[in-house]
Amino acid sequence: SFLPDEVLVIAPRFLAEEDGVFSVPVITDHETKTMMQPMQWSDEYPIHHNWRYGINALAPFDDISSFDAMDSIVEYFVMNAGRGMPFESLKRVVVGGHSAGGQFAQRWSLTSNSPAWDDYSFTDRGANLASDSRRLRGHASVRPDIVAVVANPRSFCYLDGRRFTNATRFAIPSEERLDQCPSYNSWLWGLDEGGYDVPYKDKALMHFDGNIPKLARRYSERDVVYLAGRNDTDHLHGSCEDDGFQGGSRVERSHYFFTSLKELFGKKVHTRLVVDNVGHDHTLMFQSVQGRYAIFSDDWERR
Repeated sequence: SFLPDEVLVIAPRFLAEEDGVFSVPVITDHETKTMMQPMQWSDEYPIHHNWRYGINALAPFDDISSFDAMDSIVEYFVMNAGRGMPFESLKRVVVGGHSAGGQFAQRWSLTSNSPAWDDYSFTDRGANLASDSRRLRGHASVRPDIVAVVANPRSFCYLDGRRFTNATRFAIPSEERLDQCPSYNSWLWGLDEGGYDVPYKDKALMHFDGNIPKLARRYSERDVVYLAGRNDTDHLHGSCEDDGFQGGSRVERSHYFFTSLKELFGKKVHTRLVVDNVGHDHTLMFQSVQGRYAIFSDDWERR
């Protein structure tokens, strides 16, 4: 358990063009203060809230992904953890989000190549990543845990082309259904070629020379908790990629995706917690026993 003064909450704000142009004070590497324009993302093209799936910011920051921004935040705290450092007693970094934020947390934790995760053994580039990880951890004798908490997302990025075609059958969809929605397994709903242009995701795949099963295996070993409101049962209507292939409601989609992980890896991976009597409400989700357990507990089953 943690006392209130032992918890620091960071709330990234991914600005849109509609927020206007303004400047904020920024402390540079040289400890000097300068005024800079914050990064902004298009909130309309190609789809709403596109920061949630890792798209790059608008010019002049169009080489920076929303996921790069999260990597930088996490790496700052990991780098400054350990004896004699500003966050000497840091035990855990939780990246959590609800709804669109849940989509962000799931896709970021799947595709992040940050050495802060310290899971460099999953690639042939392990030696270089191990060096990056040691350099990043600096004075930290024990690496802080990194946990992704994925609450009530509208959709998930699946790890292969199979879907639940009914309540029990997990298989590649029929040709007829594929013809109706050929992009069902492209980004942001899957890892096949095509879909929205996200260089960050492409770099994650290049990290494994395009080997999707290796990327999936790395994801399976990360600490991810899925929170689902049992009453989040509204039947959703949007795109064919999630409406036609992931389930009718958010709680059903959560169940199907979590079950797909066991089908894919042949064992239970990650953790799913269902919150009774709660629908699509971020406050009630995170204040629930399950929500607090996911964020603060040391003893939930991570495997």
